[in-house]
Amino acid sequence: MRCCNGKKITVVPGKIFKRSLGSVFKHIFCVIHFIRARDTTCANSGRCSMFFSRLKTFSSRLYPILRIGRLSICSAIIFLSNTAVGQAEAQTADGFVQQARLNASDGVRSSVDNLGYSVVVDGNTAVAGVPGDDKLGLNTGAVYVFSNDGGSWTKITELRASDGAEGDSFGYSVSVSGNIIVVGAPYQDEKGDDSGAAYVFSNDGGTWTQTEKLSADDGSWGDHFGHSVSVSGNTIVVGVPYHDENDDDSGAAYVFSNDGGKWNQTQVQLIADDDTGSDR
Repeated sequence: MRCCNGKKITVVPGKIFKRSLGSVFKHIFCVIHFIRARDTTCANSGRCSMFFSRLKTFSSRLYPILRIGRLSICSAIIFLSNTAVGQAEAQTADGFVQQARLNASDGVRSSVDNLGYSVVVDGNTAVAGVPGDDKLGLNTGAVYVFSNDGGSWTKITELRASDGAEGDSFGYSVSVSGNIIVVGAPYQDEKGDDSGAAYVFSNDGGTWTQTEKLSADDGSWGDHFGHSVSVSGNTIVVGVPYHDENDDDSGAAYVFSNDGGKWNQTQVQLIADDDTGSDR
């Protein structure tokens, strides 16, 4: 599997941790960007189990990692791949050193906000999805943007969809490239129930502003457009796992190109040659 920029990445099978809250099971999704599916030691927090999902784009030697806490309040942890930083007590068995933990700056949030459900780093910018955020309604979602200054990561802003609605799960997927952030909201209802959408944000003078909302020209209910997103330079690719081009839920990916500041869907629709039903 490759990102838009051609870098080869590794995919690690995912796991879901469930916690019972009365008669309702809440799914706490934890994503880790790491090389091997194994337990490791988190600095200042003892032994912690890592729950693995897909590995996303990484920048330099910084790896964003999602960790489950004792109360299932998720956070994202930044690890630096450097065995010579003089912090042996914080190193994992694989030579990674914890640099920072990214949390909500306003204290403990709901255990089902799922901060860090998606997470990615580009240079000195880290982006973490919070698809369970309820500020605009139940599970409308949000994205937290963090900036690195000399090894200190600080939350600088929160992003939300201009038309956010209950159940959209904005922040389910995220990608960042320079001054562009793309956020997936696969349960948004632009072209029908859960047809999905993706939102583009641009950084102008330090302020992140929504500039566009993307959806498939032939989008339909249940497609989940925005289940995965990736941006590199002037290209955005959006995954649509339940698209029915060749068969039910055979899946597809849509490519958007930037032309004069506007993102347009190209004629290219990515579908596997041997695509069959439920491939996604």
